[in-house]
Amino acid sequence: MTLHLPPANPSADGGTDNGGYPASVQPGIPTLPPAPEGWTRISLSRHLVEVRRPVSLSPNEAYRLVTVKRSRGGVELREILSGSEIKTPTQFFVRAGDFLISKRQIVHGACGIVPAELDGAVVSNEYAVLNSDGQIDLRFLRYLSESRYFQQTCFHSSIGVHVEKMIFKTERWLKWPFNIPPLPVQLRIVEVLDTARREVELIAAQIERLKQEKAALMADLLTGKRRVRLPAAETTP
Repeated sequence: MTLHLPPANPSADGGTDNGGYPASVQPGIPTLPPAPEGWTRISLSRHLVEVRRPVSLSPNEAYRLVTVKRSRGGVELREILSGSEIKTPTQFFVRAGDFLISKRQIVHGACGIVPAELDGAVVSNEYAVLNSDGQIDLRFLRYLSESRYFQQTCFHSSIGVHVEKMIFKTERWLKWPFNIPPLPVQLRIVEVLDTARREVELIAAQIERLKQEKAALMADLLTGKRRVRLPAAETTP
């Protein structure tokens, strides 16, 4: 089976002027390429829905508040507060597997999937919590969020006079067309990209260990703690 993967983003380190836009976005109206054979061009509203699970805050109960890191850095615990300490009274439960979008930070790529360990945490109404009818795998959507087109549609679905004050409008974004493959292809794409991600993480961990070993070796050699033994021929007067 041939897999058509979402295009990778160019490096944000290019140093070129991007007209005041976030590094992950190009100015201009998003342009969707032709759908690959077997894929369907649809608006995401066909299969995604924003869900709300209101929380009745209890003053003495502890709640886990989560946040979404920029550049698709994942959903993580921000803090644990009692109901009386939470400044924004309007809170909503999230469940493992939800696709979470920060309405204030999505222009910087702040979206991700709620991990199992944060099931039952809460977010304010400044987050969009999305579920699927089963025809779009939310893990596939997470990888799709890496594409330039996805990021542009998020930017153009946000309103505001300054990039740091823009607010994402979920209903507007759900109207944008996307090229979506059949569910079995989505699952295969997720499998391939998950494997590639794990390999990258493994190599990154190996590189980090080598850097630590090098630093320790330099410290030993440059302080004389570890001696360098020269071949006999080089030590003979």
